Amino acid sequence: MLVGLIGGCTQTQFYYQSGGWRAVSNQKDLEEIPDSGFHNYIMSKDRSGLVKVTRQLATPSGDWFYLIDYEYGRNGKLERIRSEFRTFHGNDRTANDFLPTGCVRAYEVSPEGRISLQFEEIRDLASGKLVRRAFWEPEIRHWMTTADLPKPGE
Repeated sequence: MLVGLIGGCTQTQFYYQSGGWRAVSNQKDLEEIPDSGFHNYIMSKDRSGLVKVTRQLATPSGDWFYLIDYEYGRNGKLERIRSEFRTFHGNDRTANDFLPTGCVRAYEVSPEGRISLQFEEIRDLASGKLVRRAFWEPEIRHWMTTADLPKPGE
């Protein structure tokens, strides 16, 4: 496993390929991750035991990209989620067109595991202006505990 120490945190990177999760063992593994769509995550753990995970998903065509940051407490339970979704297919009804759109969201997670939306902002990716658009996005099963994180071979 390629494990780095950055700012007092250990980091490990994993990626999904050909029916299973794999750990990045060296720089060569990192360079060989296919560009044709991907699903990977980087896990960081600080000295106090807090875990942060950055998860990336995308289509082979590049139609959409999802970046999700998870924060876990010392007990291994998910506490916060921040996501950014980008697509070329945001439905702008006033322009009667599909336009590049980005959506940033922040969530809090209760100790019982209830996810509640705290913030949402939808922007036109060309102008950066706030907009009201509808768009399709994939359904994501969030990793509610660090034990839920996929492991190599799964």
